[in-house]
Amino acid sequence: MKVSFIIPLYNAERFIERCVQSIYKQDLPQDLFEIIIVDDGSTDNSLAIAKELSVRNRNIFVFSKENGGSAAARNLGIKKSFGDYLVFIDSDDYFQSHCLNKIFKMCLLNNLDILYYRLLIHYSDEGLPDELGGDYNGMPIHRIMDGLECYKRGFLASTMCGCIVRKSLLIDNGLEFSDKRYGEDALLSYCITAFAQKVMFLNDAPYIYFKNNDSVLQSMSINQHLRQIEDTLGVGYDLQRLSLEINNIKLSDILKRYSVNIIFGAYLEMWKSRKEFKYNNLLNPFITKLKEQGRFPFKGPFFSFKKWLVVKILINNECMYL
Repeated sequence: MKVSFIIPLYNAERFIERCVQSIYKQDLPQDLFEIIIVDDGSTDNSLAIAKELSVRNRNIFVFSKENGGSAAARNLGIKKSFGDYLVFIDSDDYFQSHCLNKIFKMCLLNNLDILYYRLLIHYSDEGLPDELGGDYNGMPIHRIMDGLECYKRGFLASTMCGCIVRKSLLIDNGLEFSDKRYGEDALLSYCITAFAQKVMFLNDAPYIYFKNNDSVLQSMSINQHLRQIEDTLGVGYDLQRLSLEINNIKLSDILKRYSVNIIFGAYLEMWKSRKEFKYNNLLNPFITKLKEQGRFPFKGPFFSFKKWLVVKILINNECMYL
């Protein structure tokens, strides 16, 4: 079994070496893994550092592309990889030492399609404690399940940095990261789990998700808020489309219900924020865009009378947006 670590790189000159070195602190034979670094048009010294790392380590491969976002960089990394399994890690994050060997052996021993693990959220301010990230929503630990059972138990999508996934699961099903700024990880996580035959969840937290003070304190702008709602709608409709492609009738029905919950939640957030969006002259253009896409008014299916009532009285009532 060979593992490909895929790292999208953009202006992370302070962190990329720490990220890469954390992979070499896993007691893994170098012929067992490769590191694919995809520079996404960095304007600092990131690319030069990555190239220097590749000179010193024969299993690091560096590729460059014009700036287009982490999703495109990850997709290029997937195409360039040769591993049986893929691990995604962001350039400012890193792994705890001496913990991945056990995880990889578990994948091999159980012939898993996906192994989900937890994240430890670390803040640059030493006064802030680490937090455990990645909510499994009651998924059983150390139990092999297929995608249908995961969804029956209430699976919630995780970041793609919180798992190791069989590469063929993506390739055989035509799956890749979407170009959404928000939700691309969740969408792919939902998709790979739907197609998986063997999924396992661990309570281990080998991945350190690094949050610096700037990201902690920075509030979301009104434009970012609207983009988040738009991308969340996109995730819901993409999941709805996936439900039509799945041959398993039970899983298809569950995916439809998931998609409706996601879409409903996004529309409800739009309705709650309508005054703020209207004040900034963003609401009417956004609703017009949704109409052109055939997404407004929201037509369901709803699967509950309560949702139908909220949509009819509030969300689809254009008088509410005047």
